[in-house]
Amino acid sequence: MKIGIIGSGIAGLSAAWLFNKHHDVTIFDRQSSLGMDAFSLDVEHQGKTIRLDVPMRLSYAGYYKNLLAMYGLAGIKTQHIKASGSFSTLDGKTYAKFRNISVAGLNLPRFTGQSTGKYQVPQMILDGMKYAFNAPRQLQNGMIPRAQTFEEYFKARGFSDGFIDGVMMPMYAVMCTCSYDAIRNYPAEVIIDNLKPHMFFSGFQQIRRVVNGTQEVVKRLSYDVKDIRLNTTIESITRTPEGKVLIKQDDGTEHLFDHVLLGTQANHATKLLTDATPTEKEMLSSFTYEPCEVVIHSDDSLMPPRRADWGAINFIVDPNHQYPYSTGWMNGMHPDLKPDAPPIFHTLNPQVEIDPKKEIDRAWFERPIVTQQSLAALDTLNQLHREADRNVWFIGSYAAYGIPLQESAVKSSVNVAHQLGVRIPWERQ
Repeated sequence: MKIGIIGSGIAGLSAAWLFNKHHDVTIFDRQSSLGMDAFSLDVEHQGKTIRLDVPMRLSYAGYYKNLLAMYGLAGIKTQHIKASGSFSTLDGKTYAKFRNISVAGLNLPRFTGQSTGKYQVPQMILDGMKYAFNAPRQLQNGMIPRAQTFEEYFKARGFSDGFIDGVMMPMYAVMCTCSYDAIRNYPAEVIIDNLKPHMFFSGFQQIRRVVNGTQEVVKRLSYDVKDIRLNTTIESITRTPEGKVLIKQDDGTEHLFDHVLLGTQANHATKLLTDATPTEKEMLSSFTYEPCEVVIHSDDSLMPPRRADWGAINFIVDPNHQYPYSTGWMNGMHPDLKPDAPPIFHTLNPQVEIDPKKEIDRAWFERPIVTQQSLAALDTLNQLHREADRNVWFIGSYAAYGIPLQESAVKSSVNVAHQLGVRIPWERQ
């Protein structure tokens, strides 16, 4: 079969890797390099050129099962990073820190800090244990209604405001790359089912990064694809009466395929598919997106005032602000950036001014969010993908159940591969 793939984020690349073994694959992308690596950055650091992933990409082994299985088979090496973090108020008071320690073969979090206001560390520790041990059982026993939001889950069970506003909402808003309003209204079952609460314990030790970053990912996953068309803008995608799919570029060039996979945002897919049915249009419009900003810099004023409080991820908590604010200390997560070397930071949604002389790069992204509406739309998408004559497919982080990150993007490609009879090498047959 001739397969056309629009977009080369991890959804498009994983689809290309799966299909290219037995089919003729063409990748289209409007960027000058394959999309997953399009925003990565080369920086000069202590006489060496170091490539940084933008945005920062970490994988939690307890959730990213398909992604890491594919990486292993594709020869993409990953490594553990030391999980650590801090929680501070906007005025610079660090009220909580976590580090991993090893006790009797178990990797456990050491949660410490200095209580302030409603952020009382002993209560937050008790609440964390309560959440980690009870939530999975409650989900398994059907005690979490599908309509219950993440915030409602905690409010209904008597968790402290300090734990909710000072730990859970900022941490999960950063992990899911969404606003505070979005994380409060996330379906509780989706977060508990996918980002398992036990990650508070041994899970933190399972956080990994690709050894050579996203440039290694795009290299390995696209290695055998013979037709990669970069700097290419797609004008339209149209299904033909003969059962083919016609892709037309903005320069008038046309391509005919047996199947086309749209690895774009849902709102972009609607614009490209000229003959989208009313059901497809309604389904795609039900997936909503939020903006986020990432800044790479060397301004340590965005970190906790005391260097002893610095962690790999540092949450600056202001529940009154629309978007979560965190700064990653990249020296603690990149093998070529030593902890005692000049620091490089990755800040999500900065809420204070960054010294222009210390700013290295700035980028903006859009991220899908999960709502009851998007879950219903996902049911519709799965029904459409089961149609016997289907030849246009929708893939991306929004297009599979879970948190819309790299894992759900890979799962969306796996789901289409199943429909088209393509073997998934890491699954039991």
